[in-house]
Amino acid sequence: MKHVYNTINNDFYLEFQPIVQVSSDENLEELHFEILLRSRESNRYPENQLDSYVSYEEKNAILMNWYTKRLKELCDKYPNYIFNFNIHPIQLVYDSTWRHLELLQEHCHQLQIEITEKLIPLDFTYKGGSYKMISYIEEIHSLGYKVSIDDVATGQNTLELVLKNIDSISSLKFPLRAFKELDLDILLLFLDSWHGLAKRYGKTFIVEGVENERVAKKLYDRGIVWQQGYYWGKSVELS
Repeated sequence: MKHVYNTINNDFYLEFQPIVQVSSDENLEELHFEILLRSRESNRYPENQLDSYVSYEEKNAILMNWYTKRLKELCDKYPNYIFNFNIHPIQLVYDSTWRHLELLQEHCHQLQIEITEKLIPLDFTYKGGSYKMISYIEEIHSLGYKVSIDDVATGQNTLELVLKNIDSISSLKFPLRAFKELDLDILLLFLDSWHGLAKRYGKTFIVEGVENERVAKKLYDRGIVWQQGYYWGKSVELS
């Protein structure tokens, strides 16, 4: 499978987008980043390619090996940085994913795991076991990692999932881009509900997709200080 590892190395690279905590004096220190997988060919998120890797245990093992090596390098090089990296829900059924999370455990204070919104069929089974997200999130939490639910209110990341796992979750991320067709004032009312939920349970609430000053200010005026998006910094490669 060495050729598969080399293919991943040749086809993919990592970018980093800052997650900022906005203050009144706008004095921002960028020490928190989301890791974004990118295709060298398109410079975009390689959804179809990634799906082909996470659909099989063997390929997932190679992908996680590639990720683990780079995450270790990043944590060693930037010990004061915090990195969020994405896990596709289907990866949580594979032993290889858990082996690599254990290998990265020494860096769990720097790594936060984002569970993406990708849907898993209700009848999905693997090696005779059923898919149970609540037990997976609890296990990630027990390893010492902080768990973030990515793109809440979309895909599998529903209000029900959040409430069932609330004790093991550290943050919620809301995607503005998923609701771009909504009038902003209506969208803000929707945001207020999620923000209120996060405050009620003591969770960090991060809004993604902040692309201009107007939106950033409206969010800040509502007390939503954790923000991410092009307005605060485009994704870049860390040297």
